[in-house]
Amino acid sequence: IITEGDMLRWRVRVDWSPALSIVDLMQRQPMTVSAQQNLLQVIELFHQTGRRRLPVVDSSGWLLGLVTQTALLNQMTRSVHSRQAVLNPDDITEPAVWFDPHDDQTILAINRSGCELLGVVTDQVVGQPVTLFASDAALWPAIVVLLQHCHTLGPLQLSIRAGNDRWLCVSCKFQLIDTPTGESRVFWTIQQLDSVGADQRCL
Repeated sequence: IITEGDMLRWRVRVDWSPALSIVDLMQRQPMTVSAQQNLLQVIELFHQTGRRRLPVVDSSGWLLGLVTQTALLNQMTRSVHSRQAVLNPDDITEPAVWFDPHDDQTILAINRSGCELLGVVTDQVVGQPVTLFASDAALWPAIVVLLQHCHTLGPLQLSIRAGNDRWLCVSCKFQLIDTPTGESRVFWTIQQLDSVGADQRCL
């Protein structure tokens, strides 16, 4: 393999020349990991070696791909949100709602802060379609379609219907996450910006 670090180290050598070939710079026997190693083992290798990426090989030594620190951190972040969504939504302090990305986008959970902001009770909204929070029912399927392509969305400013016929202008972030059991759900966090009328929209 050849890395950015290899190129920079060679560039400052006194014998550096633009005529050097890749074979002069590459590492012939790089440290590798197997596809069967778990994430904790790979994290430990990153920590011990200071490397940012490691080749993944099969039992015969053939290259399968690369595992990077960035990919690992992204996976860990998704895993944290997934576990919180499944085990204890109130571990998240900011107002949040979890809903099913399929069919009518059924609300699966709402945390205490979400109930307080939206002026609802958990039992009233869990099991209901998330469209009860908006005047435009087409908004939620559109959000789900976008999430299927980019996995994260926001911040978006939306007008949300809260309890007691109140309308709020809120800043929203959406993330499509996978639970430990392999299910998908949308993680929606909300920050109130202002109170608005039913015929007004966020600017």
